[in-house]
Amino acid sequence: MRSDAPHQVRTVFAPACVAAWLFAAAAGPVRAGVNVWTPIGPEGGNVDALALHPARPNVLFAGSLGGGVFRSTDGGATWALASRGLTDFYVSALAVDPQSPTTLYAANGDGIAKSVNSGATWSLSREAGYDLPAQSVVLAVDPHASSVVYAGSNVGLFQSLDGGQSWNPIVSEGGFPAVALDPARPGTVYAVSQFGSSQLLRSTDGGATWSEKDAGLPVAEIALVGDPPLVAGLGSPVQLAVDAGTIPSTVLIAYLDTNGGSHTWRSRDAGESWRPSGPGGVPLALGEGVIYAGAYKSSDHGVTWQPAAVPPQPAIAMLSVPGSPATVLAGTAGEGVWKSGDAAASWQSASVGLTATSPQVVAIDPLRPQVLYAAVFDSVRGPGLLKSGDGGRHWRHVGPDGLLNVLLDQNTWRAANLAIDPARPTTLYCGNLTGGARSGDGGLTWEMLAGTVGDGACFEVDGLAIAPLASETVYATGGFGAGCACTAAKSTDSGQTWSCLGLPLTTAYGIWVAPSSPATLYAYGD
Repeated sequence: MRSDAPHQVRTVFAPACVAAWLFAAAAGPVRAGVNVWTPIGPEGGNVDALALHPARPNVLFAGSLGGGVFRSTDGGATWALASRGLTDFYVSALAVDPQSPTTLYAANGDGIAKSVNSGATWSLSREAGYDLPAQSVVLAVDPHASSVVYAGSNVGLFQSLDGGQSWNPIVSEGGFPAVALDPARPGTVYAVSQFGSSQLLRSTDGGATWSEKDAGLPVAEIALVGDPPLVAGLGSPVQLAVDAGTIPSTVLIAYLDTNGGSHTWRSRDAGESWRPSGPGGVPLALGEGVIYAGAYKSSDHGVTWQPAAVPPQPAIAMLSVPGSPATVLAGTAGEGVWKSGDAAASWQSASVGLTATSPQVVAIDPLRPQVLYAAVFDSVRGPGLLKSGDGGRHWRHVGPDGLLNVLLDQNTWRAANLAIDPARPTTLYCGNLTGGARSGDGGLTWEMLAGTVGDGACFEVDGLAIAPLASETVYATGGFGAGCACTAAKSTDSGQTWSCLGLPLTTAYGIWVAPSSPATLYAYGD
């Protein structure tokens, strides 16, 4: 009964009469209408990239894993979707053109997209034959030449000489999870190459030629993209930055080692030699007079370091705000954007309107359609079952923490149905490969369903349905009984006992009761 289908982030939409893209409406009114989709939350999700307008630092951009690009015009207080024209919403990197700040680049699974109006609209440019994958892509715009853009991907290092209209591979072997340019030295580019092991490369002629510049740097211990103990979707294990506040510039590399340890090294001679800088680690962000690296910060260009507070979930990207060195933002794994106004001494959620969550299960109260339920792995309120009583304007947690194990199988990233009793909508059923559960009070408390069918203890739920005229009758598809051979089961006592239906399918995924003919059932599977 198990499916090997890959996990897909589900963003839920609603036309005029259903639910919308679960995007919190706290940032504005719900505006669903004919052919209009309005995101209504929940807020949060994986934010892999952050960028800002250098002359207007209140204008921020966030690239999310599955939700696309979001824009804030008030320093992160509120966000709005800015993804029109994007064909893939897994955004792993963002870069703003320093000379023309309304020009923005975004890397996703389809390649490199470009916006010339601060994210209002996007167009895709992709060199024929060279897709630029989203995994561990980093973007950098030459601060001295707007037409020159670099893209490091897991299939090589690419360069565009015409503002992203076309791309050419300048190093075609290995992955390039980190790229940085020296603002004080035109044409000087640093990049980390990973091809079995890591190397730090430098070019002084705009990428035409490269030389290895990692003497003394323990590149062998730098974790490779995808290596354990790294978690998929948590960004790159290595980042580069060039601090032009020193003469000459200081080059910094922050990385995770193969055991999960964090390190920061620095070079004061353009990579000719390296020395340990501090514990630091990723993510790495340069500010005015301050450097942030993982759970540490430095106010003397990386010579000494002090502990810094971190957001409640791992930070994937970090951004320091020009003109306000104590202001720093972090894109996190699951809880959207967090913001600190005291140099990372404390953090507050800054994700109002940023709805990059991954609702796996969504249900609507049939008698009160303003009552919505969504089961999520990632949100500003953490994982679990969320409930809204006002059509998605506000969400709250319901049910015990352990309910997530029944709603969502975190090993296979699969979700089962969340079924609502059409006659008594405060009665809910949910289930997955780990079993099933029932609530009689709108999700506040739950009890596990009986876990036996016939003479077997297998009780794995893929689909649920409730008879419209007989609420105590519940149907389930999945794997039940001896050897999980029964693919559909029926209960006539609200899930206390079950019997096999004898459905002639080896695998069944879903089941429905015909509203006008409750004795008629529909099921699908293999």
